[in-house]
Amino acid sequence: MQTNVTELVLEARCAIAMARVTAPLDIGVAFDHCRDARRWAYRAGAASAGSALPPLQFEGSPTLLGAWQAGQDARQQRVASRLTLVAA
Repeated sequence: MQTNVTELVLEARCAIAMARVTAPLDIGVAFDHCRDARRWAYRAGAASAGSALPPLQFEGSPTLLGAWQAGQDARQQRVASRLTLVAA
């Protein structure tokens, strides 16, 4: 099943919110939520490669913005390496 970018963005935003809420109660659970949020944001970045601006829902969250940018960069590198292989 393919997930669209909007769903990935919302999953990331919800996971980072859960991390913030659970941090005072259980740091281990908060860490898990934060890891999930970064994973969702990375996938959103990779799925929306070529997009000039990150999703507005990631504003104010360096964690999500960084993961989104890493996904963008990874996708662009994969495309560039495929183009290099085709050209060779």
